[in-house]
Amino acid sequence: MTEEHHSTEQQLIDNRIEKMARFRERGDEPFKYRFERTCSIADARAAFEAAEAGSENPEQVTVAASVAGRMVALRGQGKVTFADLRDESGRIQVFFRSNELGDDAYERLRAALSAAHPASGLSDSSRIESLVGSGLEPSVKTDYERWRPLHWVLEASDVFVNRGGFDAIVGNPPFLVSKKISGAVGVSFREWMVEQIADGRRGGADLVAYFVLRAVTLLASTGSIGLITSKVIAEGDTREVALDELIRGGLVLTYARSSEAWPASGVSVRYSMLCGTLNPVAAGQPAMLDGRRVQGITSQLTPRRKVEGDPVRLTSNVGKMQKGAFLLGSAFVLDSEEAYSLIASSRANADVLRPFLSGEDINSSPTSSPSRFAIDFRDWTRERAEKYPDLYRIVEREVLPIRAQDKIKSRREVWWQFAVRAAGIHKLFEEEKFDVVCNLAAQAGVRYSLENPYAYIDSNIVGFFNILEACRHNNIRHLVYASSSSVYGNNTKMPLSTSDNVDHPISLYAATKKSNELMAYTYSHLFGIPTTGLRFFTVYGPWGRPDMALFLFTKAIINDESVKIFNYGNMTRDFTYIDDIIEGVVRVIDKPPLASADTKPDPSSSNIAPYKIYNIGNSNPVKLMDYIEYLEKLLGKKANKEFLPIQPGDVPNTYADVSDLVRDIGYKPATKVDDGMREFIQWYKEFYGVKI
Repeated sequence: MTEEHHSTEQQLIDNRIEKMARFRERGDEPFKYRFERTCSIADARAAFEAAEAGSENPEQVTVAASVAGRMVALRGQGKVTFADLRDESGRIQVFFRSNELGDDAYERLRAALSAAHPASGLSDSSRIESLVGSGLEPSVKTDYERWRPLHWVLEASDVFVNRGGFDAIVGNPPFLVSKKISGAVGVSFREWMVEQIADGRRGGADLVAYFVLRAVTLLASTGSIGLITSKVIAEGDTREVALDELIRGGLVLTYARSSEAWPASGVSVRYSMLCGTLNPVAAGQPAMLDGRRVQGITSQLTPRRKVEGDPVRLTSNVGKMQKGAFLLGSAFVLDSEEAYSLIASSRANADVLRPFLSGEDINSSPTSSPSRFAIDFRDWTRERAEKYPDLYRIVEREVLPIRAQDKIKSRREVWWQFAVRAAGIHKLFEEEKFDVVCNLAAQAGVRYSLENPYAYIDSNIVGFFNILEACRHNNIRHLVYASSSSVYGNNTKMPLSTSDNVDHPISLYAATKKSNELMAYTYSHLFGIPTTGLRFFTVYGPWGRPDMALFLFTKAIINDESVKIFNYGNMTRDFTYIDDIIEGVVRVIDKPPLASADTKPDPSSSNIAPYKIYNIGNSNPVKLMDYIEYLEKLLGKKANKEFLPIQPGDVPNTYADVSDLVRDIGYKPATKVDDGMREFIQWYKEFYGVKI
């Protein structure tokens, strides 16, 4: 032995002696029970194998041996006890039965073993348990041989003695669903995990739950953890067994991505990422969820809401949500296992299989793994549907006979389609691969809503819903949409602020625009889509709408027709030039909203969803009569004024507060009304060939 080698070995011995001294100072005696050994574990194994090889009846072979070592695991099961013993030559499992030792001797042995290897007690002692060995019966030899896990407490004992555990653990646990755990690692190992790691919380937890639980037990009291897991970590039994318990025990989630597609072609798995800490987090310190700042993260990997308490599993409506699907043809709906199997057989099937949520899915994020999928050929022709033969044959076999008897003609004629939808929008999104959507399409105008209300429902409600659905299914980074100052309705406090409630719209047009804001919030909340609504104040300028005031006034004055002036001229409007509107929209597009850091946000934002509302107005209300006077000067003609009462759905005054637009976006509309009107008149004369 070289001098250097001797020095290293002596250092190791000295370190171990020092550790033993610290154990004893703490009241833990590492070697309370002693006996003389006759051979090492390796020698005992060799003697047994030799005896077994030379015996005509190997099952009856016995070998007398006395071995000693470090006990790394212990499990008692009534009249039977298992122990896992380790020395410098290897490991061996010891099996004790009371009928062989006698009840008295067996109880004394159990007491001695328990004292040497306590299952509970001091915090550090309680961690000296193994992930294998104690739950394995002698007949399950291959489990240990296959897995050969590392016993962290024994291999890094200085970490636990000196620091109380690891400062940080980073990992990627195996994605193994609950139904397959026993087949992969053995029934007894699964039972051991349930009893020893999850404290008997069985359920149907996936393997990732036990890994997360185990990892946190290895942390120091201020330690942190970072894991990539399957998305089931936030769902059902897996969530209840692991994250629910850990959060109740003091783990704070500081970062998460709730559900991401695996970044590899041909893989249908979705995963989640999470980081958490046992270290106290300052009150009000925001967390990051899916790239946005939130006030906290729940065990479901959703923003922490104002409602306190643990999530409750819903059972009363399980199955009821599926009734409509059965009416459409039950074969459209597949359980998740069958759906994933079809995707595995052909990746193209993922183009047709869509998540189908029912009552039992409500306790998890809607973007998470559903329990069922629907075969959805959308508005495709039968020829196109036939290009997915596995799915088409299912529908043809199961749905066609049902649809052939349906009273609704469209269902009989397009029996392969799950439901009627706005296919054009979905097709557009799928083909163009948008990342940002700016929706300015709407039926506008207060007065026209009195004449043709159905146009507003079709465009502003159904149309906007189709946009939201397309955004939901196509990973849109930001949706910007046009709202209106009309939502302020009967509000009289000036200037009109996004922090004010808008609960009293006075026209159907205004009601549909408020509905848009509510619908957008819902999709921001449920599906994490960042949405920004822009309340435009009276817009004017070139290429404007012919039914708006400036168009109507200009045409009437030029043609010597009467100018209708409502509310007898006692009105003000916050006229906003079109270029200012466009500039505001463009700037907002590049700034998707985050959840507000304010625990009590105003109605224009949310602390649990990426949602925001802004005013875009000139912040300079102009009297209607002054506006007409500007126009008269530009045209060089006086208007024939016809004074009339205020019209239904109209309001006397508008005035935009744009302080949050200035604060968040750094922009404030500033075009003077006379400058904007001059640009409009110049365009009007050129476009219509008018000489004044």
